[in-house]
Amino acid sequence: MRALLHDLPANLRQGAKVALAAVLAYAAAAGAGLLYPYIAVVSAVIVIQTYVADTVQMALYRVSGTVIGCLISVATLALAPPGPLGAALGLFVAIFLCAFLISYTSHFRMAAITVAIVYLAGLHEASRYAFALERTLEIVIGVFCALAVSVAVFPERAVQGLHKALAGFFAEAADSLEGLLHLFLDLQRPAPPGLLAALDRRHAACRELLAKAIRREAWFFSANKERVVREALAASRIHEAQHGIAHALAAPCGEGVRFILEPELRELGRELAAALRARAGAAGTAGEGGQEPRPDGLRAALERCDARLAELRALNTTKRLELGKIAQFYAAFQALHGMAEVLLGRDAGRPNG
Repeated sequence: MRALLHDLPANLRQGAKVALAAVLAYAAAAGAGLLYPYIAVVSAVIVIQTYVADTVQMALYRVSGTVIGCLISVATLALAPPGPLGAALGLFVAIFLCAFLISYTSHFRMAAITVAIVYLAGLHEASRYAFALERTLEIVIGVFCALAVSVAVFPERAVQGLHKALAGFFAEAADSLEGLLHLFLDLQRPAPPGLLAALDRRHAACRELLAKAIRREAWFFSANKERVVREALAASRIHEAQHGIAHALAAPCGEGVRFILEPELRELGRELAAALRARAGAAGTAGEGGQEPRPDGLRAALERCDARLAELRALNTTKRLELGKIAQFYAAFQALHGMAEVLLGRDAGRPNG
């Protein structure tokens, strides 16, 4: 039954979690005898997010902002002049203060929401301070209900999202590499605008999810923590290397040429793309115990490429090329070599070409 529920689409699971948090918050606030349990419901709906890491962050913002907003509301209720004009002036000052301080910390955004609830609701109450504290309690109840549901019911962890994002990145990197290598070997044509845009978006998503997992989900990490971080670092190096090829192609280096090393480079490109797709499959199954691929074909292709280049250099074949073309070749070759080193688990900073 549990496995069946986990197979439901993510949006259905998230909808069920939000609804459950709302019902739980309403029941808790109503059971505590509080006057406005709907405020707890609103807080639960605001706080609960897709990933546990985001829910934890939103809960911290909401609780801290609620405390700040409650204090501002109580002070404003005490100091605002009586009458409608005084109430409007107090609201203006309280919201202005919160909005002004948002530039220093986002906690004041939640404080402004609390002020709007607590201050306005308490204007016509005889026991203003007790009323403000009760509204704050309703908000806190909603926050903790959202946090409990997010952690206990189908917890969607940022590290799980990172595995999927890495799988998508490596698959996209394989496609973009094939396009870049074709342009490089086909008379060094410049890369069209936007060729690496999808790769950039996937890389940014990986970095964002890694930051969330490390900062707010460290308690979820198990034995695969080092592997997750290592895969994310590998993605960053591959991303940088592909931009290195694109930059090399963008450099004006005269007319395009055909390289004697083209067969070895094409073989290296095929093995790189295959290794990246294997890496994508491994990243996608990391949560189920998937193992890192062993790119033996890539190792052999890299060795053949290095050996052929050393042979050509010994024969002074590179003297036929202009200096700019030689620089362009080695910039692209270094990027390809660096990607191979990363996928082979070596130091990617020292290509020997």
